[in-house]
Amino acid sequence: MPRNWSNSTFSHFLPAPKYFKRFPLTVRRQVKTVSLDLNAGYVHLVPRLFPNAKVVVDRFHIVQMVSTALNMVRVHVMKTVPKTSTEYRFMKREWKVFLKRFEELDAVNTVYHASVGYFDTVVNLISKCLDLDPAFRAAYEAYQSVLTAVKKRDVMALEETLMTYKALGNRMDQSMKSLRKYRYQVLNALRYDYSNGFLEGINSQIKKIKNTAYGYQNWSNFINRIFLERVWFKLSKRKLAA
Repeated sequence: MPRNWSNSTFSHFLPAPKYFKRFPLTVRRQVKTVSLDLNAGYVHLVPRLFPNAKVVVDRFHIVQMVSTALNMVRVHVMKTVPKTSTEYRFMKREWKVFLKRFEELDAVNTVYHASVGYFDTVVNLISKCLDLDPAFRAAYEAYQSVLTAVKKRDVMALEETLMTYKALGNRMDQSMKSLRKYRYQVLNALRYDYSNGFLEGINSQIKKIKNTAYGYQNWSNFINRIFLERVWFKLSKRKLAA
């Protein structure tokens, strides 16, 4: 049994307790870390199966939680302003800029934005949208704090952000509450290098293959397609010699 386990492994062997209990307790005690998303069932299950393992919440899911919350807040604020306003058009068309790290945004050079119809900096346009609602600005700042802490692996900064966060009355409250509730597991994401990113990427690619292929009647053909997409096939020595 590997010393590091991922959440994807749990999902493939449900019910998980029955499967993992097939391994002796002495072996399960050797598992040091378990990487998973912020699923309460899995978080409480790990100590029962792997007594010595530390739960590491995947960094991707941490960012995904707060980015989804910020998006929902943006949409809510966007619907409160006229559709003909520059703020509405900018939030509607260029919503992705709100999810970028603030340090990556240009605050000096002006560029033409088709959404508003004039030249301006991205930072200035975002600031105008945030001025529409103080809770929107606070949610954006909380999102940026989490994003920066995860990027820099700053455990103290993330803990301070979670513990000092005050309810805003929007969707960000729920995400921050969940992160705070399991903050020890969440902070482990910055202490350890383990992540589900690789497996999540493969799962996403397999789902896209299934959606675009309209199903496979032959299981072997489906597996071969996955191997082709992932470039997992190895050429035989005979073909290489030719």
